Amino acid sequence: MFSSTRSVLEASRWLLLPLALGAASGCATQAASEGDEPSSTVEAVVHVERTATEDGASTSVSAKFMRILPADRVAAERLVGTRVVLPTVGECASVSTLQADGAATKLKGSVELVDVGDLTLTARGADGLPSELMLAPRAFPDVGDIASGVFYTSPDAARDLPTPAKLVLRATGATAVEPFTIDLDAPAAPRNVRVAGHKFVGQLVDVASAPADAPKVEAGHDFTLEWDASPSEAGELVYVEVNGATPVRCAFHDVGTATVPAEVLSKVDAGQVATLSLHRLREQEVRQELAERQGAETMTIRFDLARSGRVAVVPSR
Repeated sequence: MFSSTRSVLEASRWLLLPLALGAASGCATQAASEGDEPSSTVEAVVHVERTATEDGASTSVSAKFMRILPADRVAAERLVGTRVVLPTVGECASVSTLQADGAATKLKGSVELVDVGDLTLTARGADGLPSELMLAPRAFPDVGDIASGVFYTSPDAARDLPTPAKLVLRATGATAVEPFTIDLDAPAAPRNVRVAGHKFVGQLVDVASAPADAPKVEAGHDFTLEWDASPSEAGELVYVEVNGATPVRCAFHDVGTATVPAEVLSKVDAGQVATLSLHRLREQEVRQELAERQGAETMTIRFDLARSGRVAVVPSR
């Protein structure tokens, strides 16, 4: 167990859009009296994940609109799988330990995943050509009397969305929420990722057939990970996930270089191959005007963009 398991960081705020619920009108909830907390809200949690490899790229988008008690926000997000728990910046921990530490606390109420009508995501990349992705509604597996309803996912992971790109998220609206349109900026994915000075190469099947320029790390030693840092604000993160015998995550600031400790590959024997992914995390906040509301709500957008490849673990010299 790594030291980071004693202090788990919820590294990102998620896409939380308190959308108003209609009381008598069926539209958004009317503003509560000053100092009062509404009995329930709808919070949107949208996850855009893109992974690029030597063989291509795939994008997965999911959206969940949860009608919950305000006090249940964190527990509800964990219950429906919208949070990725990371260790403290600069440290590593096994994925299983992080998931156990991030287990949901007891809900005070239930979670209803509500319909928002037709939901589409349109992207316009550097070439200026639009690419539209219709998110399909799916039934959420009932969790007893605690959680039920529908959520939205991209129907085909093979459909890629360009990065960086201008995105537009549109919902036609339904009983619980008003129609909305939100403009987003998708950041660039990690570029020029190097492990121990070497870029990922094709399909690395085994160590014996690994080409001379394939990324190799010595068993029992720290190794260096490098990438092209983006012009980012202080505090923005990347995380590394190593899928060996025991999957491990490490969190770092997005500064273009990081030292990954030897313990990450402690369960991978020399002569084996491990998969490594560098994920860039980005957040955006937008102000969304809602019907029947005074002022605007704040929406936090989360992107998880990764570059993935395989590394050969070689005997220590």
